[in-house]
Amino acid sequence: MLSRCRGELLASEAAEGHEHLRFQTPYATWCIVSGGDQAELREIFAARGLDHLFDGGIFGSPESKDHIIKREMASGNIRLKGLFLGDSRYDLEVASRARLDFIFVSAWTETVNWQELATANSLLSVEHVKDLLVTH
Repeated sequence: MLSRCRGELLASEAAEGHEHLRFQTPYATWCIVSGGDQAELREIFAARGLDHLFDGGIFGSPESKDHIIKREMASGNIRLKGLFLGDSRYDLEVASRARLDFIFVSAWTETVNWQELATANSLLSVEHVKDLLVTH
């Protein structure tokens, strides 16, 4: 039986604009730090042909986001002035503890009243990843 996370990731569409944003940020190391099962995430992103975008790695449980980020910062894989795209209060807290900049992605969230969270914390928010693209 598929886990909920696996089923949702296999059924969902990839974030629109992700390939173009990757092209616009060749200097950046991209990684996924998720609460989902690490082995499942790696399998799904590989099956969908998206794993190549995340040159910094795809990480998840059983390790916590805090532990993953701390380890990856110690190795130099994640550096300060890093940017954390997230969709929850927990993501904001993890990013804050790591001193990473944070952008709230509202299309990904299940957070009720996320606008209040964004306003109370003076967060930059976008609806979709494509909203981060530089257009001419």
